[in-house]
Amino acid sequence: MKVSSKKSRRLAAAIAVGALGCFLHTLESIYGPAPVDGPSSVHHGSPRPLVVALGDSLTHGVVSHPWLADLASRFKRVKFLNTARCAHTSHAVLGTARSLTLHKPPDLVLILVGTNDAISALSPMSRKFYVDRGHLPADAPTALRGTLAAYERNLGALVTHARRALRAKKVVVISPPPFGNGRSARALPTGSIWGDLVVQPNVAARLVARRAALVARRRGAVYVDLHAALSRQLAREPLREAEYFNASAWQLGRQILRAPLVRFVPGLTFNRLSSTPYLHDHLHLNGRGAQLLVDALAPLVARLAS
Repeated sequence: MKVSSKKSRRLAAAIAVGALGCFLHTLESIYGPAPVDGPSSVHHGSPRPLVVALGDSLTHGVVSHPWLADLASRFKRVKFLNTARCAHTSHAVLGTARSLTLHKPPDLVLILVGTNDAISALSPMSRKFYVDRGHLPADAPTALRGTLAAYERNLGALVTHARRALRAKKVVVISPPPFGNGRSARALPTGSIWGDLVVQPNVAARLVARRAALVARRRGAVYVDLHAALSRQLAREPLREAEYFNASAWQLGRQILRAPLVRFVPGLTFNRLSSTPYLHDHLHLNGRGAQLLVDALAPLVARLAS
């Protein structure tokens, strides 16, 4: 009986260690470097055109469909560098860009950021989340208007830095997607993972997208309106209450934590995990959403590969 008890305890301990290992690997996948080449792989004098991506989890490629890898698979003669990190705001992405060292000027810089800026304006709790992690400064605005102004400044600084410091030949600004089904519920969500919201999520997302368009126009960058493209597609879909973005802990936690499994489980795709037609967790792109973005960017990259 004692031997059996010892075996049971050892088995339980082994299962616990394995589960902890899987959980830590998931966290490392989410918050670690993007699964596309890093700066050390870009060599001076390389004949291959270079595309650099700056952004957040939408570009990082672990909790969102890896659209940059899909783009890279179309253009083998082009080098792609993914510097994106999960949960990064425009403030954090600007810090990444300023610390980036390249051995050659990029032919194209792709900037997709703003989702986390929008989320940070939803409630005091969401703002604190980003401040505590260093993704927003301690004196970050508390109201939506201030958040939008800060986003506009940061995005403008990103475009300028890409041109002047990184010496990019062309800069592309991509608007972040809408949340959920792209529409706003009748009432503000309460009891979400961010507490009681003070701003409708899709109002914040839409205003961030407008600022992205404004920055692109004023700074002379190419503008790709992913927000509008997805909104048009979502408007054609049947409206289901379950597809409103309510930021519930269960909804987001379950989807985001199981998203990295797509990389390891044969046959599992972001499309199969999806809660909405183009976003698998109301936030991040699935394969269908990523396809819209890749198709929009492909003509720009094709000119480099020709």
